[in-house]
Amino acid sequence: MKRIIPFLDTVPAFSDMTLVSDELDVPYIIHEVQIHFPPGTENTNLIKVFVSGDPFTPSSGEPSGQNLFGYGGAVDYIVGDDVLIVLPVLFEVHERPTWIKVYAKNIDSYNHTVDVRVVVELLLKGD
Repeated sequence: MKRIIPFLDTVPAFSDMTLVSDELDVPYIIHEVQIHFPPGTENTNLIKVFVSGDPFTPSSGEPSGQNLFGYGGAVDYIVGDDVLIVLPVLFEVHERPTWIKVYAKNIDSYNHTVDVRVVVELLLKGD
């Protein structure tokens, strides 16, 4: 059973924030991450997506968990401007419970929208 987990908020200028999903208490596969960067973002809103074994968010800095974009690249975040970026992932999670966290770091003097959707397939018995 596929589900879309949406994250939407505004990260203030020169600050960061972490958004957290509801608890996921069944195994699942992350199939896709969709990140919308509105016009004017100009690559100044850094986005990371984590899978974490806790629901906690730090008051500043990155959350605990495994960064889905932290493998082998020169950077471990995604940026853009006036674009919807769709990233195929295929990341299986069997640990329970877990939470998906979206971390945004705004390095601009303007507030920016955080608009991320994570597409998961819940691995329910009988599916």
